[in-house]
Amino acid sequence: MERLRVWRIGLLISLVTLFLAGCSGDPTLSVLDPKGSAAKTQLNLIYWSLGLMTVVFVIVITIYIYVLIRYRKRKGQDRMPEQVHGSTKLEIIWTVIPIAALIALAIPTVQYTFDLAQEPPAKDTVIVDVTGHQYWWEFHYPQYGITTAQEVHIPVGKKILFRVHGKDVLHSFWIPSLGGKVDVVPGRVNTVILDAKEPNVYQGKCAELCGSSHALMDFKVFADKQTDFDKWKTKMQQPAPAVATTSSEANGE
Repeated sequence: MERLRVWRIGLLISLVTLFLAGCSGDPTLSVLDPKGSAAKTQLNLIYWSLGLMTVVFVIVITIYIYVLIRYRKRKGQDRMPEQVHGSTKLEIIWTVIPIAALIALAIPTVQYTFDLAQEPPAKDTVIVDVTGHQYWWEFHYPQYGITTAQEVHIPVGKKILFRVHGKDVLHSFWIPSLGGKVDVVPGRVNTVILDAKEPNVYQGKCAELCGSSHALMDFKVFADKQTDFDKWKTKMQQPAPAVATTSSEANGE
């Protein structure tokens, strides 16, 4: 009885832990609610993979249960069941099926990989150079001469070409609602093309353990309507206002 009680408590704790593991205070950190073309494509691949694995799981469990029931030891059966050599036909079947499943998974994966890597026309694309530092992000717009830190503004409905590289150690550039992760490697430029379908503020993260302050290395993506983006761009391109100082402030002590 005591052992059963401990088993029930352990099961309850495991279920609660599993349930809480899916909690998130920020909905923009979920890949299950895509807000961009790349994220939606990748979610479709997740669903396809999950469906394929579910079919394989059901088949394996069904065979397992059938064998347990069909060949279980019965009352009055003292002798060892007859031992027979494996079936060549069955061995071929359960070798071909996994190969077919892998091919079915590989075809859309390869297709999506090439589709997502195809760069759109330059005139329709906003280019953002991303630099990963310990422990902050730098964003530079070479087309507009704008540089920001810890936040990036993008126009809704337009393709954004992020050219990502690192300054010190390995990082990983990730905006869950808009697309998958991109390795940030010093001395190498990796690219990813993302877009946002609706205005919002999306959360970005570093998904690679990069040091003691890794957990604090996040950033915000402001997806603005084109008019709001143009206003922000014009404002950022204005020269910084001169700071008026008195002679004593200028001279110091």
